Amino acid sequence: MNKKASVTAKTQNRTALGVLHAYAALNPAATLADLRAAFPNSICPDSGVKENILPLADAEAYNASANMSLFFVKDEEVLHLYDGSAVCLCQIWTKGSLDRLTVAAANFGIEVTDPDKSLEYDKSGFIATLFVRPEAPAPAPAPAPEPETEPEPAPAQPLKPEPAPFTTGGMTIITPANYTIGKYCYSEAGYSNTNCYKQRPKDVTVLAGEGQGLYVVCDGLATSKVTELANALGVSYGSDWFAHRIAQEVLKKVLGDKFATPKRGVRCVLYNVAIFNDYLILHEYTNDGCGDADSIKRSCYVYQKRKHLLIL
Repeated sequence: MNKKASVTAKTQNRTALGVLHAYAALNPAATLADLRAAFPNSICPDSGVKENILPLADAEAYNASANMSLFFVKDEEVLHLYDGSAVCLCQIWTKGSLDRLTVAAANFGIEVTDPDKSLEYDKSGFIATLFVRPEAPAPAPAPAPEPETEPEPAPAQPLKPEPAPFTTGGMTIITPANYTIGKYCYSEAGYSNTNCYKQRPKDVTVLAGEGQGLYVVCDGLATSKVTELANALGVSYGSDWFAHRIAQEVLKKVLGDKFATPKRGVRCVLYNVAIFNDYLILHEYTNDGCGDADSIKRSCYVYQKRKHLLIL
């Protein structure tokens, strides 16, 4: 086997969960259909469910109707795919099913080790280690009329060069050049309809470089985290400033002339991103293009890196 990844977990079913996450990390463009093709239901026939991998909403509904937990649906267990969808794996895995999964995983260069309860895990219960850096998936092509002859496939877009990390204020700072913004979702917290923070991307995936990995949104941390960063970097701010304004000044100092600013009257969405000691700060400009003073909305979100996925 040409080993590309290894998975270690504290239980059989979380070993299976780690395999699914490792496969998706090695194949960033994988879809739900790809996952089901790679790991068909026949691998785990005794799962107690008709389909072993379901979209998140379906898995939550299944758990509710069964009045028991048959799918992994917690935040640290759900697998977020490149197309913005979220999928869940069934929870029941016998020794025989795990053995079949181990054989299937080996076909994709994923080594499965025996469950080890002596290791320290996060809430996911597994550690997936990658030994290769996955290539970023090519962007989806724009719809076009059917050509008379079959065109040559477009080459995958190469990754941009990653700036080197630097240290200041006792923090290691990374300014990623290759990242994707996850699906927008509504906050469960009681934010008002006029607050931009009510709707925000649930996660950010950094595709290459020192900060490569999945970062998941941390509700309620924006103000405390950006003020902490501002203090460490010596950035001045007013006591009445909102988090997005403080984040704007912090990221301007870090990104310099690479800080993206929208033009009034030009419809666009712009992001400015930096990583500070495993926390990712995302500053968003949304311009509706109307050209008036209120046409540009500013938001700030904080994300924390998922540490159960290691890339060597």
